[in-house]
Parts: sequence; structure tokens; C-alpha cells
Amino acid sequence: MGGLLQFLKGLFTGKSTVSVSPTTGAKVPDQEPKIIQSNATEWVIDSIHTKVNFKVLHMEIAEVVGSFREIEGKVKATLPSLSDLSVEITIPAHTVNTDFPQRDWHIKSPEFLDVQQYPTIQFRSTNVTWKPLKRFTMQGMITIKGVEKSITFEGNLTNSILKDLTGEPRLGFKVYGKLNRKDFGINFEMKLENGEQVASEIVDFEADVEITTPQGYEKLKQFLASMS
Repeated sequence: MGGLLQFLKGLFTGKSTVSVSPTTGAKVPDQEPKIIQSNATEWVIDSIHTKVNFKVLHMEIAEVVGSFREIEGKVKATLPSLSDLSVEITIPAHTVNTDFPQRDWHIKSPEFLDVQQYPTIQFRSTNVTWKPLKRFTMQGMITIKGVEKSITFEGNLTNSILKDLTGEPRLGFKVYGKLNRKDFGINFEMKLENGEQVASEIVDFEADVEITTPQGYEKLKQFLASMS
């Protein structure tokens, strides 16, 4: 239990700058994520602790929120600068979940993702530009429903630790962006009498990603298997 508390403790340390809170107007520190020293350059995505969330506006009224799990991928990153950060990610399309089985079935159908014919969503980065406070812009190519398009999203390093519960280094990232589903041949269209779309064309997404070494991920899976 102590190890877990230590793992969760102190998300950020280091240098600070000051910004203004958009809600209160108060000055708050923007803290630089702590960067560990590690010889690791090849990493894998910890699919147990990684999730891609998305949201689509329903009838211009409220957002339908869903997620994908079981994400797999390889990451290259040399600490501490992370200047060579690059990723290749595979998302199993059938893992889509919006907490409503009938809607999930529809999303998996040919009108949307057609998971039988196109079982995966894939992304590979082509360029990363780093900004202050370990924020970055990442360009890459995403393939959905057999269509490959360029995409750009924003992200930041949330934290890095030298030793997790398995004794291996671990890094966390958050990324976010948006895409137009029609760019990928997802042309489902149903409109209300006033012309509003039942499901918007724009899809916003946000991902929380944890990476560790291949040996660290194997240790984690073995540890979890022993608990069951």
C-alpha cells in the first residue's frame, strides 16, 4: 500500500511560472513536470492504464461520450529531452464503449466503423514539436476505416517516475484533438426538421497514455495475474 501511495504522490515538481486561472482570476503556478534520468529508449504502451476517450455532439444538445481500450503501441523516447519522441499505436475498433449496447452495435456497424472489415484504428507520428512546460504538438497519420489522413494534436507530459510498482521507469502523457468523421468515409447522416445533425461530424478526443519498458509491462501483467 505504501508503494502505491508513493506512486500517486507528488505529480509535479520543479520550476514554476505563473498564469491566471480562467475561473477565479487568481494567479496560480504552472509547474514543470519532473523529468527522470533513464537509459531506456524503447517503450511500450501500458494498455491496462491507457484509454482513448471521445465525444460527439448529439442533436446540438448534449455530448455522447465513449472510449476505446486495449490500446497497443510502441514508443521511442530518450530522456530527459524527449526530442526523439515517436509513437505507433493500434486501437482495436471493437472495444468502443458508450455505455449503451445498442448504440455501440450501431457504431461497430458498416454505417460507422465497420469493425468486421476494419478491425483497427492506427496512428503513427511523423513529427513532434516541443513547447514550454513539456507541452508538444504532434503530427502524424491516422487510419480509420481504411482511410489514411494527416492529423495534428496537442499533448503534454504529465509525469515521469524512475521506478513504478514493478521497479521500472514509467511516463504519462495526455493528448487531445479533433477530427471530422466524414474525412474517413463515416458518412452517416440523419437530420432534424431544423436541419441540425443527429450526430455531429466533428469528433473530439482525449487520451491518457502510460508507457513503460517492455520488461516492466510484462512484470505488471504477471503481478496482476497473480492477484487473480
